[in-house]
Amino acid sequence: AIELDGRNAVYYGNRAAAYSKIGNHRRAINDCEIALQIDPTYSKAYGRLGLAYSSLDKHKEAKEAYQKALEMEPDNESYKNNLQLAEEKLTQQGVSNMGLGGANPGLPMDLSSLLSNPALMGMARQMLSNPGMQNMLGDLMSGNIEQGGRMEALIEA
Repeated sequence: AIELDGRNAVYYGNRAAAYSKIGNHRRAINDCEIALQIDPTYSKAYGRLGLAYSSLDKHKEAKEAYQKALEMEPDNESYKNNLQLAEEKLTQQGVSNMGLGGANPGLPMDLSSLLSNPALMGMARQMLSNPGMQNMLGDLMSGNIEQGGRMEALIEA
């Protein structure tokens, strides 16, 4: 079909879907990009581009593709769900990258970079919105935490 009409974005989008199905995500990305050069409003190409990027663990690029797809089709539940998944994967990557593996021993932690990390701040907000956690942290800060049982409760929360 592409040989007959190389200016039809749908053909490239369909071939991208076929490439993704067989695990050739790089070619899927290439075909999606060609489809979008032909028709920048082709939402399915953005959606398929997002899927291909996600399959390659390129969640930032996937998120951008899903956002573009949603600009074209704001009510598309599939794009909304895939965008949410890409954002969750980015948050997970951010959390796993917050480890101190690269920090030099003996040097102070860069607290400002930790506090400016949106993933960390989101987790802190979520944790601090839990009333049980607020009570336990209050006890911990005031020195009223008992040995043993309450500490396990803090760890479980």
